[in-house]
Amino acid sequence: MTNLIEAAREGDLAAVQTLLAKDTALDAQDKHGGTALIWAAYNGHTAIVEVLLDKGAAIDIEDGGGNTALSWAAYGGHTAIVEALLSRGVALDVQDSDGNT
Repeated sequence: MTNLIEAAREGDLAAVQTLLAKDTALDAQDKHGGTALIWAAYNGHTAIVEVLLDKGAAIDIEDGGGNTALSWAAYGGHTAIVEALLSRGVALDVQDSDGNT
């Protein structure tokens, strides 16, 4: 797991901003395919999602189960994140490994 993924997962906005200023790999994936954006969306860290999107994070990367940041945000009921992703053109028809959208 990269430092950026860990900071995004934990909700540490200051660390995310510091790491992004150091040209950190924005779309690196952990062993489960999760990115910083996916983890921030999963855990409901809206401000971090916004920062990552502003920096150009890939919006439609799928994790190992075929889930995207949108999938996880919707699953967790994080409506502000769902709205942020929708406003940036996230794909709506991506299916996870079970065929769910």
